[in-house]
Amino acid sequence: MAAYLVRSVGADEALASYAARASQGHIGRARALARDEETRNRRREVVSIPARLTTLGACMNAASNLAEVTKEEADLITGELDAREKADLDTAYGVVERGRRPREYAPALAALERAQKTRAKRRQLDVVDRGLMDLVSVYRDAISVATGAAGPLVNEEIRGDVQRVVSASTPELNLRRIGWIFEAREQMLEFNVPVALALESMMVALKVPEGSGR
Repeated sequence: MAAYLVRSVGADEALASYAARASQGHIGRARALARDEETRNRRREVVSIPARLTTLGACMNAASNLAEVTKEEADLITGELDAREKADLDTAYGVVERGRRPREYAPALAALERAQKTRAKRRQLDVVDRGLMDLVSVYRDAISVATGAAGPLVNEEIRGDVQRVVSASTPELNLRRIGWIFEAREQMLEFNVPVALALESMMVALKVPEGSGR
């Protein structure tokens, strides 16, 4: 995949290697990471979370920040499409040319806005889900380090943070943490639990144990 990124998007070898690892096998994600610095910055913010969850306040801040960042990213993705659809609707009903709105326009606009709102929510869940998988990768790296597994980490660039997670936990705890992340994912995707609430509960569960020396 790294070689593909060098050829297709012109990334240098170091960036291509990072994007290939960080994407965990998802080509679209790899291309976005190789192309866009903001995408890389958002991912760095997410994978830095586990090492920072040392207090209840830090957990609440992490949940709030993740909810906000994912909504912003989702809005960027859907905003252009929403505007294009609105322009197409206006054109179809002659709003621009005639300078007025026919009677049928209002219900059509309301239906479009409902559909866009639903899509925006779904898109945020997609972005949150990707962030959760990035969190999972950190705890998997911690398990790999603790058990002496060979090979580079998914998050090799933050090996120091991964080592801090290792020193404050056990492989068994990190395996349970992965389970709690998947529980939060299920709450949001399957049971429609609000994103902010599910993330707050999850971050508290992930908190570094008291007395860990952190």
